[in-house]
Amino acid sequence: MSKAKQKKDTPLHEFVGLVGIGISLILFLGSIGYTGGVIVEHICRVARLFFGMGSTIVFLFLLFASLAFMVEKWRKKLCTATASFVLLLVTSLGFAHMGTALGEEFTKEFIVRRGGYVGAVVTALLRRAFGDVGSYIALSLIAISAIFIAVGLSPSEFFIRVWQRIKALRERLRKATPTQRLQKARKESTHAVKLPKELADSAELIDSAVSETQAQKQEVSVDKDSAERNEEKHPLDKEFAMPHVITEEKRAKKKRFKLLPDHYEKVIAALDKPSSSDIVDSETDTEEGIRLVEKTLASFKIDAKVVNVKRGPVVTRYEVQLAPGIRVSRIANLADDLALALAAIDVRVEAPVPGMSVIGIEVPNKRVALVRLRELLELEEFKRSPSKLTFGLGKDIAGNPKFADIARMPHLLIGGATNSGKSVCLNSIAVSLLSRADPDEVKLLLIDPKRVELSLFDGIPHLVHPVVVDVRHAVLALQCVVKEMERRYELFAEKGVRNIESYNAKLSDDEEPLYHIVILIDELADLMMQAPAEIERLICRIAQLARATGIHLIIATQRPSVNVITGVIKANIPSRIAFAVASQVDSRTILDMNGAERLIGRGDMLYYPIDAPKPIRLQGAFVSEEEVNRVVDTLINEYGEPEEYLFDLREIDEEMKAQVQKPEKKDPLFDAAVELVRRKGYASASMLQREFEIGYPRAAKIIDQMERAGIVGPPEGSKPRRVLIPLVDEPMQGRMERLSSEDVDEEAREDDISDNYRFGNN
Repeated sequence: MSKAKQKKDTPLHEFVGLVGIGISLILFLGSIGYTGGVIVEHICRVARLFFGMGSTIVFLFLLFASLAFMVEKWRKKLCTATASFVLLLVTSLGFAHMGTALGEEFTKEFIVRRGGYVGAVVTALLRRAFGDVGSYIALSLIAISAIFIAVGLSPSEFFIRVWQRIKALRERLRKATPTQRLQKARKESTHAVKLPKELADSAELIDSAVSETQAQKQEVSVDKDSAERNEEKHPLDKEFAMPHVITEEKRAKKKRFKLLPDHYEKVIAALDKPSSSDIVDSETDTEEGIRLVEKTLASFKIDAKVVNVKRGPVVTRYEVQLAPGIRVSRIANLADDLALALAAIDVRVEAPVPGMSVIGIEVPNKRVALVRLRELLELEEFKRSPSKLTFGLGKDIAGNPKFADIARMPHLLIGGATNSGKSVCLNSIAVSLLSRADPDEVKLLLIDPKRVELSLFDGIPHLVHPVVVDVRHAVLALQCVVKEMERRYELFAEKGVRNIESYNAKLSDDEEPLYHIVILIDELADLMMQAPAEIERLICRIAQLARATGIHLIIATQRPSVNVITGVIKANIPSRIAFAVASQVDSRTILDMNGAERLIGRGDMLYYPIDAPKPIRLQGAFVSEEEVNRVVDTLINEYGEPEEYLFDLREIDEEMKAQVQKPEKKDPLFDAAVELVRRKGYASASMLQREFEIGYPRAAKIIDQMERAGIVGPPEGSKPRRVLIPLVDEPMQGRMERLSSEDVDEEAREDDISDNYRFGNN
C-alpha cells in the first residue's frame, strides 16, 4: 500500500520541468553560436525569424520557466510571469523595429537583426494606426502594463505608493528622519507637573520592590517590627497618591488630529495581499481522512459515522455522529490513537461540538494556509462595525472570519509558549485598531519589557507615551492610567452618566470628547518578577473599574503559571486566548480547562470570550514586521509624530528621584531615642512606643533613621536590634549630622498627635 501511495504522489511536474530545462538549455546554447546539430539549428533559425535578436531571450526565459515549473511556490506565479514576459517581449521587439524606415519593416535584413516578424507586424500595425509618435506611446503603455502585472500592483496603488514615498522624502529633508525627530521630542519636551509630597515615597517603593521580594524568600521568620514596617511601606496597603499628570494646560495644547478621508485605505494598502498559495488540503486528502477516522473508530468497536467535514486554513474538523448507547468519553480518550492512524502531529477531540449533536475530531492539515490580516480588514463586516475597538482575530475551523470588540470583552488575557503567535496577535490587534481610528478616538499605551515587538509602533500619533520598556516606568504608566480613570469617573458624576458613550453623547460641540485607551502589555512575567505586588494591584484596579471609562487591558505572557497569572488577575480578566502550551497545567491556568496543549502552534489558538460556553479554535491573522513598519511609516507621514505626550513618565521619574534624594529630616525625638537605646543596649519599635507614648509608625520610622545612621543594626528575626555604638562619640555625631539635624520635621508632631489618637494615647 505504501508503494502505491508513493507512486500516486510522484510529482510529474518535476520531470516535465527537468526535461524543459534540458531542451531550453540546448536551444539557448545553439542560439549564441554553439553547434547543436541540424534540429537545433533549424529551431534557432525559425526562432530568429520570428523574434529576431530576441530569440536568445526567449530560450533563456524558457530555461527559467522550466526551473520554476519544478518548484510549487514558483509554479503558482508562472502564469503571471509568462504574461508579463510576453508583453515585455512584444514591446521590446516593437521598439527594436521602430528604427526601420516606413515600408521596410519586412525586409529580411531587419527581420533577422531587429525584432523579427513579431516586431515587424507590431510596428507596421501601430505605425499605420497611430504614426511614429503614437506607436512609441502605445508601446510604452504596454510595457508599463506588463510591469504592473509582474509586481502585482494596480496603477492607482503604484502611484499612491510613489506619492507616499515622495512625501516621506520631502518630510525627512525638511525636518529630519522620524527617529531623529522622535528623539528630539523626547529630549526637548517639558511639561510643568506639580507633584504632591506623598509621591516622593513612591520612587523608594518601586525601587525596593525587587529587593523586598528577594528578602521575603530568604528570611525564615520576620519580627513584628520589620513585618509591620514593610506592611506600612507596601503599596498594597497604602493608597498611592499619583498626580494628575494630564493638566488642563496640556489638554489645551494637545494637537487635535482629524481623521483623513483615505485613512483606512492607506493603512490597508500598507498590508500584504493574501497569496494565491494560501490553500487547504484537497478533496482527496479529506476523503482519505474520513475513511481512516471511521476505520479507526470501528477497530475500537465504536459505531460512528462522519456526517460532515469542515476544512479551515490549518485544521480540518471531522464531525462524527455516534450510534445510540455509545459514551462520548470513549472517543475523547482515543485522541492519540486517531493521531497515529491519521499520521497527524496531534489530534484534538471536541466532545461534543457546542450546539450540535456531533463530536468534532480536529486534524491538522498537511498544507497550512496563511491568514493575512488584510484579508480580514477588507471585509464588510469589519468596515460596518460601529465600534472603533473592533479587530480581526482570524478564521475558525470552517474558514469563516472572526472579529472581536475590546469594548465588549472588556479585557483580554493572552497566554502561550514561545513562538506560538502571541506577539503577532498583539501586532494584528494594534494594526486593526489603527486602521479605523484616528489619534483622537483611540489612544494606545504599549508596555514591552522585552523591547522587541511593540517597539515597532514607537512614534505613531496614537500613543499616550513612547513605548514603555522599563519596569519602573511601567508602574508609573499604570498609575497614570488609574488617575485618569478616577478623573473620568468624576466627569461622569458631574454629567450624571454611567459610561464613556453616554458622556460623549451629552457633550456640546465645543467640549472635547473622551477617547478610548487600550493598554497592551507584552510579557507580564517580566513585570511580575520585578514588582509583583504593585503590578498586580494596578492591573486588578484597572480591570475592575476601567471598563465604563473606556480603558481596556490586553495582557500577553509566555509563562502561564500561577505566579504570573494570579487568581486575582484571572478573576478580573474574563476573556482569554490560549496559544500552544507545553502542558495541561498551563492550559488550565489560562482557560481553566485542557485543550491548549494539543494546539500545533504558529497562530493556532483557542479563543474563549466572556459570552461563549466553550473555547473556539481559530487560526490567528498574520501580520509581518515589514507590514507593521509600513503602517507606522504611513501614520507618521500622514499625521506626524506627537509634539508632546499625555503621559511624561521620564519627567515624573526624575522629580520623584529628586525628592527622594533630598536630605531626610530628623524626627524631634531622634536624639532622645538614641540616648534611650544607648542606655538600654538594644533597640525596638515597641520600646520606643512605651517610653515616648507614640504610635508604631512613628517609632518604626525612628528605628529606620537610626539604622541608616549606623546607630543600630539590621533586624535579626524576633530579637531586638543590636546597638552598634554604645557611647556618643565623634563618629556617631558625624552620622547624626547626615540626617540634617538642623531641619526638624514639623509634620512629625502632627503624626504624633494622630498616632496617639489612633492608639488611644490622647
